Amino acid sequence: MEESLKELLVQPKIKEKVELLKMASAIVWLPKGKWFDFWNGMIYEGDRMIKVYRTLDKMPVFAKAGAIVPLTEKEDKKSGEHREVAIFVGCSNTFLFCEEEEQVQTDYILWWEEEKHFMIKAPKGEKEGISQKRYYDLHFYGVCREAIESVSCAVNGEIQDKEYDKEYVEEENHLILHLSNLGREEEVHVLFKKESDAVKNDIRTRAYEVLKQAQISHDTKERLYQLIESEKSATHRFSEMLALGLPREVLEVMGELLFAQL
Repeated sequence: MEESLKELLVQPKIKEKVELLKMASAIVWLPKGKWFDFWNGMIYEGDRMIKVYRTLDKMPVFAKAGAIVPLTEKEDKKSGEHREVAIFVGCSNTFLFCEEEEQVQTDYILWWEEEKHFMIKAPKGEKEGISQKRYYDLHFYGVCREAIESVSCAVNGEIQDKEYDKEYVEEENHLILHLSNLGREEEVHVLFKKESDAVKNDIRTRAYEVLKQAQISHDTKERLYQLIESEKSATHRFSEMLALGLPREVLEVMGELLFAQL
């Protein structure tokens, strides 16, 4: 798990809640590259300092493109071992998952170049103590809706069509693959089409979440909704927001959403 923590950026220093928004702010430095909000998959371009607004139950956490993060692991003696893994696409990376006091090691490999795929290699080491059956929920962030139709999954080199289910969370650019009945010696290979990561942030959903609890007039909210849904550039929309005489905090949170993905 320590290896995956290197791919995460956490900002625990959050200022006091802004009653106007029912949110709190934090200043975050994002190094160069592409970053994802760990909680909702929103994409941010790095190499800059940004101000972010979050509800008090969501500390600002960002995952670097290429991050492979184990989420949960539970074992049932009858059904086998169930694992959840979050994969934030955009760069190639590897992660070594260790279990049984590091006596068993499994390689997770994300290859995201011209070809795009994710692999779970067969475990290595003293495997007598691990379950015979495994189940995976693989969460891919940063892939487009079309990926749900074009993605394929192979087990030991054979394309599967029955042993996995898939779903897509539109507002998070988030594809979930549910893999079942995997033997502990089996290798998994998830393959994507070349254009699978051509995604844009769902600014509309994020803005609605912020504005529905903001303590501003109904007319102002309606005008902001109109600007968010406009086809004009982010710069054009933000300049119009500046002319509305909005409170500073509202402008800041709208600016965060509009300019997260440059």
